[in-house]
Amino acid sequence: MTSKKASEIFSALGHPIRLKIAYFLSQRDHCVCELIFKLNERQNLVSHHLAILKNCGIIEAYNSSKWRFYRLNSEFAGILKTISQVQNKKLE
Repeated sequence: MTSKKASEIFSALGHPIRLKIAYFLSQRDHCVCELIFKLNERQNLVSHHLAILKNCGIIEAYNSSKWRFYRLNSEFAGILKTISQVQNKKLE
């Protein structure tokens, strides 16, 4: 991985909404409407952040019937686990 790509990934995960989206998607796949509800944000804002995460390769999208679902790219599961562990240590 180049330093430019790493910088893009950290920048994408550096926004609180995008980090929350990545966390939710690490639990299971979600459609946009579920993420809107969980984040309590407007649809256009959630879609904007999903596009940024997708362009960086952090998440993937697929269609199921009339719904579009998003999932975390499996390569990023370890990064989110590490972030969660660090955060939990700060709370102790």
